[in-house]
Amino acid sequence: VTIWRVTNIVGKIVVTGGAGFIGTNLLHELRRRYQDHQIVSLDIRKPAYPVLGVTYRVCDVRQREAVISELSGCLKVFHLAAIIGTHESFESPHDVFDTNVGGSLNMLEYAREHGIEVFLAGMPGVWNNPYSISKDTAVRLAQMYFETFGVHVCVLRWYSVYGRYQ
Repeated sequence: VTIWRVTNIVGKIVVTGGAGFIGTNLLHELRRRYQDHQIVSLDIRKPAYPVLGVTYRVCDVRQREAVISELSGCLKVFHLAAIIGTHESFESPHDVFDTNVGGSLNMLEYAREHGIEVFLAGMPGVWNNPYSISKDTAVRLAQMYFETFGVHVCVLRWYSVYGRYQ
């Protein structure tokens, strides 16, 4: 799997949405596998379960300039940040699209401009609700950035995720 490719280049790996359940588990694994790298979590909230050795930064993925600043020097980004919740997404569809599509676009644009790898959280399927449609749109953007600009993108699709820090 490309995620765990060993590299002699030591640098920064960023996880957006690192305060969440999946993000926290990913940060533990990245910290274990990439001990010489700087591991940074970007999230709009502080983590309930901070991972020792990870730098936590408060950052809204919708804010392009803040994203550019935080990604500076980054080798790869795991973009997990999203407004989640199928039923809840009907209450604030603008926020859902601004975050899930706009935030993904900010990551993809940075990757295009700086040649970094992006691992994008997708969905196992598409249903007729703002959350699902926004995630599908982000995946389609990622495919377009790969096909048009050659951005190295890996779409992550998981099913029935459970475990520690949930």
